[in-house]
Amino acid sequence: MDFYDASALHKTISQCTTSGNQNFVGNKQGKKLQKTYDEYVKVTDKVKKTRKSVFQIEAVEKKTPLTIVTPPDWGNLGEPPSPPKLIRQNADHLGALPPLPTTNIQTPEPVNSEDVPESWEDL
Repeated sequence: MDFYDASALHKTISQCTTSGNQNFVGNKQGKKLQKTYDEYVKVTDKVKKTRKSVFQIEAVEKKTPLTIVTPPDWGNLGEPPSPPKLIRQNADHLGALPPLPTTNIQTPEPVNSEDVPESWEDL
């Protein structure tokens, strides 16, 4: 019996505790076997949770913050250059879709200030 294959183990225990099955061990022994199996499942679940917690703690401890230490004296190198500036490219140069035509754009009519109520309660 493979104790590392949970589904095969469960199937075997079920066969041993089910009456009318060729592997049936009896009611009294079947209850003991079921109780032992339930305890085994609880212990293996606790072990899995503990391993997961330990793995998460180790993963957090392995992470080290990125620190950049600049030397106080650059010596013959002089001052460091300024960081590069990002320049946005025109989308037409990157192969994007052409701009939409602007000939069919309708502008809204101006709102007459006499038609606008002073309060929403006046609506």
